[in-house]
Amino acid sequence: MDGWWRDLHSGWRQLTRHRTHALIAILTLALGIGGTIALAAVVHGLLLRPLPYNEAERIQAFWGEYDWSQSGFEFAGQRLPGFSDLAAYTNSAVTVQTGTGAEMIRVIDASDRFFEVLGRPPLLGRGFEPSDSWSGAAPVVVLSEVLWRDRFGADPDIVGRQIRLDGVATEVVGVAAADFYYPTPEYGAWRALQLDPASPDYADNGYLMVLGRLGEGTTASVANDQIQTLAQAMAEHYRYPSAWDKSQGARLVDLRTHLMGEVRPAVLLLLGAVGLLLCMACGNLAALVVVRVIERKGELALRSALGARRGRLVRQITLETLALATLAALAAWLVARWGFAALLASLPLSEGFAQTLRLDGWALGMALALALVSALLAGGLPAMLLLRRGRWRAMGQQRSAAGGVRHQAPQRALIALQLTLAVVLATGSALLIRTVNALQDTDLGFNPQGLLSADLVSNVHELSALERSRLQDAVLERVQALPGVEAAGLTNRLPLRDGGWQGPVEVPARPDLDAGHWQTVVFRSGSAGYFDATGMRLRSGRWIGPQDTADSERVTLVSESLAAALWPGQSALGQRLISRFEGTPRDFTIVGVVAESRLFDLSSDNPWVMYIPQAQQASPGTLTVLVARTSLGSAQFEAQLRQLTQDLDSRLAVADVGTMQQVVDGSMAQSLQLRFHLSLLAGLALLLGAIGVFGMVNHLVEARRAELAVRLALGSTPHALLARVLAGAAPPVLAGAVCGTALIAMLSRWLDGVVHGLSALDPWNLSAGLGALLSVAVLGALAPAWRATRVSPAVTLRAE
Repeated sequence: MDGWWRDLHSGWRQLTRHRTHALIAILTLALGIGGTIALAAVVHGLLLRPLPYNEAERIQAFWGEYDWSQSGFEFAGQRLPGFSDLAAYTNSAVTVQTGTGAEMIRVIDASDRFFEVLGRPPLLGRGFEPSDSWSGAAPVVVLSEVLWRDRFGADPDIVGRQIRLDGVATEVVGVAAADFYYPTPEYGAWRALQLDPASPDYADNGYLMVLGRLGEGTTASVANDQIQTLAQAMAEHYRYPSAWDKSQGARLVDLRTHLMGEVRPAVLLLLGAVGLLLCMACGNLAALVVVRVIERKGELALRSALGARRGRLVRQITLETLALATLAALAAWLVARWGFAALLASLPLSEGFAQTLRLDGWALGMALALALVSALLAGGLPAMLLLRRGRWRAMGQQRSAAGGVRHQAPQRALIALQLTLAVVLATGSALLIRTVNALQDTDLGFNPQGLLSADLVSNVHELSALERSRLQDAVLERVQALPGVEAAGLTNRLPLRDGGWQGPVEVPARPDLDAGHWQTVVFRSGSAGYFDATGMRLRSGRWIGPQDTADSERVTLVSESLAAALWPGQSALGQRLISRFEGTPRDFTIVGVVAESRLFDLSSDNPWVMYIPQAQQASPGTLTVLVARTSLGSAQFEAQLRQLTQDLDSRLAVADVGTMQQVVDGSMAQSLQLRFHLSLLAGLALLLGAIGVFGMVNHLVEARRAELAVRLALGSTPHALLARVLAGAAPPVLAGAVCGTALIAMLSRWLDGVVHGLSALDPWNLSAGLGALLSVAVLGALAPAWRATRVSPAVTLRAE
């Protein structure tokens, strides 16, 4: 044991004697380990940690998000014997009266077997019973633990009490466990969904999501067979619009993929990038170990001559590396804490998910474990290879061999590996930069600059549809009169933030289109002033105006693509569309054609859209979006809006006030953050590559000082000497470029799936990655190579 302590003490003295070498090794390894831990914590929390549901692997989401009708859900429930339970749900917002007015909370409306499907009964009380879903049943609700604690003081007698949601007395029948959420932690309650065959929503309105729990003994293949059979039965029983055909694309999605689908590719891409960075850090450490072993050739040869065994020499070098790695692990913990916080702030996580993720004590243990593995791989393995039997004696006997190709081969191989990985990261970063730039150049169809939005949530039960409409009109009138407001309007859905209501329409003038299928369009509403406020462009006809009231002729605007597809070469003005979306068929006359605008995201094709007057909605919803083009700041506008709504009616809640530019940025948040983080990692990788090249060339110069001095003495020019030294660094750089390009080609199919519209093998991307590699290689090699030209032949040869 004394020998171990002596070797550790000797290794510590070596580190303090070569502080620059130690600092570079610690920083590079800390960056690699810290970044890996931060990403691993996020991956563990999102993709690996058990979901808060019983046997979550048996829970499946059905195809077609939020487009199942009540009728379709009950139809499916009668034909899937392999599922022990099925549940349907949709999301909504309700108002809760507080001392300062109305506040909005997000809720889930779910059918009676909802908690059974998830396998988590409430902590207090009960879940939903079949009678809770009957038409006309008394409304009941299960509260989240957060809402119960924050709004009701964790009252243990809350079960059985009546609370008012949207002004309706609702019985609290349960409180969920503290760790329970669905689908995200931002939802504060779950109400019983009432299925009403007499409702116009029952058969024609697709707005539900369906979950199922596989029965005992039901395999995935059996469940999929039953799903395909169900799809065929639905095709025979229902008539679906062509773009909304639920008999097509039938499949099951496991619950984790359903909940985490948008975040998963981003997290895995970043984890892969950080893994490459960790490999580079280990490669850099290994290269430094190789240099130190070669520099200590005389010492090692002397120790060997005095009887030191090969294992003892390897142990000493490994312990030195382990001391470095331990210090790097402590620094990596700090890097991980900073990186973890930055990731939570930047990844497109649903509200509340960030609070469920933790950087626990296991991360420190993981840092130490990674440090140990890195020390063994980056320290012990190179030492064992270099100190093979008789190798250290040869190093001690041959002066020039240290600078020869044979002794430099391990270091050059490690540098080539680092540069290979740097090329991959640099090229991936260039690909994302171009992708985001293309998204930012996309024509939105509206102008987000100076545009603010706010959600107005009205009480559907205490206010009739007419009263809600009048209240919203009064709010709009007062907002339009605010100083600094140029234009304002109302809509049912905000572009790029809210999903769209889509449903079937008939085209009377084109009976050939309706053979077997109706057409599918997205429905949006807009008041007079909405289109001016958003800056949308009119192609022909007129805008919706004040004359388009609930009692006037029903009119609609249509998107340019819809008009071109349904009436090619003709004017769409005056044509009719029959909407079947809101129950009873309703006839609309087209009075205007508007330019395409982005409704859902920036990368997919624009859907066909109908814009109907706000006043002509068959059933105005509880949530209306106000938009205003104004010179006011967001906070100032929100304060004035809250005050005027409070003055009008305290039952009207205001929520989610913000700028439209924030919405646009949020729609491409994943790409923006991926670009930032991958560019940062690529920069660090190139920095590590430059450090590696610097170390290699510096060692080359030090080992060949005598040779370089002789060449200068014999008349070689400094420029020729500079070129000679740089040429010595070329093989690993070229190898890194070739291997990096080959690795990109191997990963191209996966990379092409992450970004849209560009190829990883695009010449511009490859040129950017290879150009960055050559630049850092030259910068890393230039300083030691230039120093080689300043060698004094007389001083160097005298020292030799």
